[in-house]
Amino acid sequence: MVYNSMKYLSKGLLSSHIVALDLSRARVDCCGVRDLAKVLRYTRISSLNLSSNKIACKGIGYLTDGLVGCRISSLNLSKNRIACQGFKYLIKGCRIESLNLRENLIKDEGAQHFAENLANTDISEIDLCGNMIGSEAAYQLFNSAKQKSMNHIKKDVTKVHLDVKSNDLISHMSSYKYPDCLVQISEPCCREDVNFLINNTYKNLGITKLVLEGKHFSHMLGAFDNISITEYDHSFREPIPRNYSKDHNISQILLNSNIAVLNVNASDCRKLLNEGNLILKLKVIAIKMKIVVFEQLVGYCARGVKSTLINSNVVYLDLSNNKLIGDDFGLLVEVLKGSKIISLNLSNNLLNERSAELLAEVLPLTKIIYIDLYGNRIGYLGYIYLVKAAPKSRVCWLSLGNNNIEERLRENIDLSPYIVPRDDTPIEFQIRYLFRELVSLDSTSEQFEFVVPRDDSVMSINDYPLLLKYLPNYKIHIYDYFYMKSMRRHDIHMLNKVNAFVKDMKHKFNSFIESEMVKLGEKFGYDSFVILVKLCDCLDLSDFVELLLLHRVLYYVDDELNFLHPFIYKMLHKHQLPLYASFEPNKKQQIISYFEKHSDIDCAREIINLLDRL
Repeated sequence: MVYNSMKYLSKGLLSSHIVALDLSRARVDCCGVRDLAKVLRYTRISSLNLSSNKIACKGIGYLTDGLVGCRISSLNLSKNRIACQGFKYLIKGCRIESLNLRENLIKDEGAQHFAENLANTDISEIDLCGNMIGSEAAYQLFNSAKQKSMNHIKKDVTKVHLDVKSNDLISHMSSYKYPDCLVQISEPCCREDVNFLINNTYKNLGITKLVLEGKHFSHMLGAFDNISITEYDHSFREPIPRNYSKDHNISQILLNSNIAVLNVNASDCRKLLNEGNLILKLKVIAIKMKIVVFEQLVGYCARGVKSTLINSNVVYLDLSNNKLIGDDFGLLVEVLKGSKIISLNLSNNLLNERSAELLAEVLPLTKIIYIDLYGNRIGYLGYIYLVKAAPKSRVCWLSLGNNNIEERLRENIDLSPYIVPRDDTPIEFQIRYLFRELVSLDSTSEQFEFVVPRDDSVMSINDYPLLLKYLPNYKIHIYDYFYMKSMRRHDIHMLNKVNAFVKDMKHKFNSFIESEMVKLGEKFGYDSFVILVKLCDCLDLSDFVELLLLHRVLYYVDDELNFLHPFIYKMLHKHQLPLYASFEPNKKQQIISYFEKHSDIDCAREIINLLDRL
C-alpha cells in the first residue's frame, strides 16, 4: 500500500464504525503504520491484522505509541521482521489480549525478556511459532505463564504457541490455559524437550488436552507415564500405512497415563483397534469419534467399537457433528446394547424419525441416562417414540431442540433439556443426591470429605451406609454430576478426586466419625450410632462395622459408661473382637445382670443368651 493510500485510509477510519481491519499483505511499511498509529485510539477497531508487511522494528515503535488508549484486543503482526528489539517495544505494558508474532526473527533474548515482563501485560494468548527460540528460553516463558495464572496476576495466560529449536530439530509445542494445560507436539520432536516440558510444567498440573501429530512417536515411550490428561487427540496427518507397527502405536505411549477423553476418527480407529486391543488398556472414560462417512462404522470398525464399549471403561460416546443419516442407523444402536455408555451425544447430525425409533427400541437394553439429539431431523413422530420409551429405560434427560418438533406440540414443553417424567428415582440419581448432601469438596485440601448434613437437609444418619454401599459401583455418576454441572466439560482432575475419595472412603469415614461424633450426636441423637452400625451390618459393610466398633464411647447405655448396647456386644462377637477387657474377670456376669434388669433394651435377651454360651 503506497504512502498516500495509508494516509487517506487512516483519515477515513476516524468517522467509520469498523471494528475489524485486515491489512495483511498490503505492503504497509514503517511510514504507513505511523499514520495508522496516530488514529487508532480514536477508532472502534478491536481486531487488527497487519501480517506479512514490512513494519520492522522501527514501525513497531510507532505502533506501540498508537496502541495506548485504543480498543484493540487482538493484533496480528506475523511475518514483519520485528526482531527482538521490536518485540521488546511491543510488550512494554502491553494491553493487547491476543498477539500473533509468528515468523518475526525473535530469538532467545526476546523470549526471555517477554517471560520476565509477562506479569505486567494483559496478554492471554501469544503465538511465537516460526521464530528462533531455544529450549531454555521456551520453558522460561512457559513457566512465567504458569506463574502468572497461578498467582491470578491480571489476566490468565490461556494460550502460548512456539517452536522449540534444539539439536537441529524443531519441536512444535503449544501450551494452553494454566493451570489447565494443552500440549501439542508435532514430529519431528526431541524427547529431551518433551521430558523437560512434562517434568517442569505438567507433572503435577496435568494436561487439559494432548495433541500428537504424526505417526512416529516410539521414542516418546514413557514420556507421559503417570500424567493426568483430560483429552487426547492423535492426528496422523495422512492415511495410516498398511505396515503401521504396533511398536509405534500411540496406545503404547499412553498406557500408563490417566486419560478422560480419546479423540479418534473412524479411519484411524480401525488400525488402533486392531493392534491387540491396546486401546482397551488405556484409562479412558470417553470417546469422541469423527466419522467422515457413515459407512465407516460398517463392518470391522463397528464391531471393534462395540467390543471397545463393552470391554472398556468408556461411558461417554460423542458422535456429534458427523452428518450421520438415518440409513443403517441400526448399526449404531447395536453398538449401544450391552455397553456401559451413560451419555450419548448425537447432536447436529441428519438423523430422522426412523433413527429415533431404532434408538427408542434399544434404550431399555442400555445404561444411558442422557441423550443429546439437538439439531437433527427426528420430527414430532421421533419425539413420540423417544418420550414413550424413555420412562421404561434409565434415561432421565433428552436434548431435543431444533428438530422440527415444536410446531406440533399442544403445550409449551422445554425440549432442551427435556426432563423425562418418572414414577421412580433411578439408583444412579439417588446416589448423586446422597453424595451432594453427605460429601463436600474441602477448600483447603481440594479433596472430597464426608460432612454433617446442613440444618435444612432431610438426610438422616441412616443415609451414610447407603452411600458407602453403592458409591463404588456408581462413582462415575458422581463425576457425571459435575460434568453436567460444568456444561458437559470433562475434567480429569475432578475424575481423579472422585476416584481418590472412593478408594480412601473407609479411612475418610473413620476420620469423619472421630472428628464429628459430637456434631452427629447433637444432630441425630446419640442412639443413632447404634442404628448406624446396624445398617452397615445389614448392608454387609463388614469393614465399616469393624471401624465403627472401634469407637466404643458412642455405644454406652448407662450413665457410668460401663455397659455397651447389646447389639454392639453382638457385633463384637461376630467380628471376633473382645467384648470386654481381659483384666475384668467379672465383667461377663455384670453384663448379664445389667441386661436382665433392663430387658426392654433391644437385643438384651439375645446378648444374655450369647454370654451364657461363652
